[in-house]
Formats: sequence, structure tokens, C-alpha cells
Amino acid sequence: MRYAAGREIATQECNSRMVLYGRADTFPDGLRDLRQLAGKRFSVARQGNIGEFAVDTMLDSVGLTTADMQVSYLREADAAAALVEGHIHAMVASQSQYDLGGAFGTLVVRGPSLADVLPGFQFSFAVFGQKMLEGDQEMGVSFLLAYLKGARDYLQGATAQFVEAFAAKHNLDPQSIRQGCRQTLEPTGRLNRDSFERFVAWGIKKGYCDSDTSDIEPFETRFIDEAARRLEAVA
Repeated sequence: MRYAAGREIATQECNSRMVLYGRADTFPDGLRDLRQLAGKRFSVARQGNIGEFAVDTMLDSVGLTTADMQVSYLREADAAAALVEGHIHAMVASQSQYDLGGAFGTLVVRGPSLADVLPGFQFSFAVFGQKMLEGDQEMGVSFLLAYLKGARDYLQGATAQFVEAFAAKHNLDPQSIRQGCRQTLEPTGRLNRDSFERFVAWGIKKGYCDSDTSDIEPFETRFIDEAARRLEAVA
């Protein structure tokens, strides 16, 4: 497998992904000073994902690690319920694009996000497998060209049918979703090697991947380069 295009970045314009939230009664003065998390019960969705990376990155900025907290691994929805019920003191929301503080009112306070400590970090990609990489290049180019067109339309305010279906399935307000911030998408599909290497270095440090990855080329850019060229030609 190879990374074929970049999709999303941590941006302060849409600062709603990889956000720390805490109970208001535990952090009555807010959760800006992460040193307050020492000894607290904290939840992240699972080991090795972007949420744990975000937590480690934010804690590192104040000299802490997850070893300084009582960490549990809960699905994000379960963690939100546990936070409101007082079973945990804080959590990281890595999947939600909407403010949990707004959903739970005065029970929850918002802390910093990955975008606050590592703006521009690329955390989402289009990945091609062997059949796409070794098959007809036109298939991969066409796929990414369609993706770039969709991303461009979405950034300009178009609302895909999927958004409406997503709102109905999860009992969310469609209007709020339509008006939500969209600026996490990388409109050109460009790949950020620094972000990838930083994530790999973190994974090695945590013991999640082998230390010898220097001989692996993770990116295959010929598809996105051609798709971007064609999109620019018709723009």
C-alpha cells in the first residue's frame, strides 16, 4: 500500500478535531493548563490512532505522558457518556467534527486541540493498494480527479447527499452540519512528508511499528500529480 493523496489537516480555522474535553466540576478554571491532567482518569478511543498521537503530542508540550494519567480505551460515544456521568475526568474527541462542549453545555469544558500545538499536521489520506498501484494508471487518476472535484465543491459550500444521510442516521441537526466548518480538507491532495515521518517516529517510540522504516517509500504521487494537472487545466 502507498499513500496516494493527502486529505485532511489540523487547522485552527476548523479547530474541532483531536480536541481535549474535561468535566467542568473537575476543571472549574478551564482546561488550558494540561498539567492538571496528572493523575486524572482519561479516555482515548484506542492505542495507535490519531487520537492517542494528539494526546501524546499535547502532553509532551507540558512535560507529561499518558503514564501520568489513568488511561482507559473507550469508543468516543462511550467516552462522552462516561465523561458526562463522571466516570472519567477528561477525553480526546478525534472523530467528531462538532463541539462536544456545545452538546453538553456547562457540564464540559474544552481544552486545547492538536491544531493548537501542531498546526498544519496532515492526519488523513487516500491510500492505494496493490491492484490500483500496479494496474491501469488511468483508474487511479480518475478516482483522485473525482475526489478533488468533490473536495473543491465541498469547500465551496456544496452539501453532498451523504451529509444529509449522516445527519438523519445519527439524529443530528442537518442545518448545523451544513453550516459546519469545512476547512480541514487539503484541496490539492498534496502529501505532507513531515507529518508522516512525525507520526512514524511516534509509532516507533510507542512500540507500535518497527524501528527500521528508512527503506520504505510511503508515497506514490504520480496519480495525484496527474489528477491535479487535469483539474487545473479545466479550472
